[in-house]
Amino acid sequence: MIHVRGALAIGETSRFLIEVNSNIDGPVFVRLRNRTKATRRATYLLGPFVLYCDSRPVIPANQNEYVPQFKANIEPQGKFTFQLKPEDARDVGGKRCWIIDVVSEVLFNQITKVDYELLISLDINNFKKSKYQQDIYESIEGDVVAKQYSNHDIQEFIEVGAKIKKSQTKERNQHLVIVTHGMISNVSNDMMYIMEQLRAIDRDDLDEELILDGYTGNVCRTELGIKNLGIRLANYIVKERYNTNIKKISFIGHSLGGLVQTFAIAYIYILHGWFFDAVKPVNFISLATPFLGLYSHIGNYTKRLLSSGALGQTGEDLRYHSHNKLKNFSILYLLSGDPAHSILQKFERRTLYANAINDGIVPLASSALLYLDYSKILKDSKLLKKETDDIRSIVMTWKEFQDSEDFKVYKKVNPKSKIFRRVSLTNTVGNLVLPEPPKNITSDMKVLIHDQVYQYNDIPDSEYFPPDGIDEIMAMDRHQLQECMARRWHAGKSWRKVIVCLEGDAHNSINVRRRYSNSCGWAVISHMILNHFIKPQKCDVPEADIVSQPASRDEADMEPNKTYAWLLKEDKEKGGLIRRATNALNPIARRL
Repeated sequence: MIHVRGALAIGETSRFLIEVNSNIDGPVFVRLRNRTKATRRATYLLGPFVLYCDSRPVIPANQNEYVPQFKANIEPQGKFTFQLKPEDARDVGGKRCWIIDVVSEVLFNQITKVDYELLISLDINNFKKSKYQQDIYESIEGDVVAKQYSNHDIQEFIEVGAKIKKSQTKERNQHLVIVTHGMISNVSNDMMYIMEQLRAIDRDDLDEELILDGYTGNVCRTELGIKNLGIRLANYIVKERYNTNIKKISFIGHSLGGLVQTFAIAYIYILHGWFFDAVKPVNFISLATPFLGLYSHIGNYTKRLLSSGALGQTGEDLRYHSHNKLKNFSILYLLSGDPAHSILQKFERRTLYANAINDGIVPLASSALLYLDYSKILKDSKLLKKETDDIRSIVMTWKEFQDSEDFKVYKKVNPKSKIFRRVSLTNTVGNLVLPEPPKNITSDMKVLIHDQVYQYNDIPDSEYFPPDGIDEIMAMDRHQLQECMARRWHAGKSWRKVIVCLEGDAHNSINVRRRYSNSCGWAVISHMILNHFIKPQKCDVPEADIVSQPASRDEADMEPNKTYAWLLKEDKEKGGLIRRATNALNPIARRL
């Protein structure tokens, strides 16, 4: 029997490659046990001490008939037992191979780890042994071999011919792809599926070397505000990741990550003006990003949490809290204009993916920048049977419907409707650890219901835009301000808007946070990769709409310039309730 013990911290994954000789006719039994003490279930802010596990054949015998095995919530002292059946994997060179991923679900603490135990045997009765004399990590009589990979090894593991690729790196231009995580999240685990699918692209389909990376220094810091997170990401890109072989750069951001990467590119554009002269910006992609904030679409309880600072500076940023004390503008409003406006124009493609339904965190209007061809979406949504009413509810005219008596009547008649589903902090975190299981892994439900490029000329006129001055902006109510910001985001740029309809927890599925728990998002990632990296389509903007580039300034020259003081001036870190509670518990975590 193979017996492996290990421990995983936040953002860590252990991947096992199981090789089984083809002469083994029966199944191989596997059991994963969470060795953490059961009493630690209550210490949620130290963990949570939960694991996710899935298994899959490297080459399925029949892709359409294979049913994946996974468990999304293995709590302390919990177990997950499954089988590796020979009929599920194709025989290649006398061996059948499976991949087993053990993923940490720790969210709040960088110190604590989740202990686990993995047992592999040809006889399930071996699992009944309560004690083991010593850890055994070897093959079973040569018939079953297990190889372990950590996060650092997985990149090389999934690349076919990794050594050949490394030798050819200098001969090909490098395209750096920066992947950015959202709130209470991390790159290495939560964005792993995206990075794996990008690495799996056939090299023959590309004329460049894709270099995939993400900044891990913002883990457990997502309450510190868009500005703080964006500066840290920008410094990482310029000072640690850049080299002269990199000729192109793309950004993929999920949820809050879309705003963080927007701030980062604006910061780089002003403080390191040479960067985008040396590196061509190619793709700016957002997945369920709250460009227009969250405040209008959340419950009163969560509004009070944001107002009280429970989510720190980030919570205040997303509720339009005054960020620039000098001019009293929110950071969301400032990001919709220069310098982010000017550098976004330089990207070949700007694409946003937005959830039409089932996203209890970011509403469609915010992630889709408000303006959509609603009549076309309603027409396309007729292809969907169960969810048509929900989509119809969401894509009703934005402000008119919210302010009308029809909305009040609708809510009385349909009290259980998902329209503008309210969300609490508990629901947000709960969806990460206890996701709703997918109803059908291989569902043929139409996921992409709208895909269209929007130019600024496609947007109807508004009496609020452009504003006459600062006083008029300050006098706007929240809906008027959202409309103004949406127009600023659109000015002089084209946006490709892809509206998707996902089952279950759409917010965490649009980026496929976990391979099988969030499998309904596979089609979204496939669409993104095909249309941006394999067969990219250019979205041209009329020259008349392009605004001239602001002059780049060296770091030494920036202090006298107050135009972008909100962007460059460092602010004091302002953590939230979760961060303060976690820091207070760190001494306990070190003793665990």
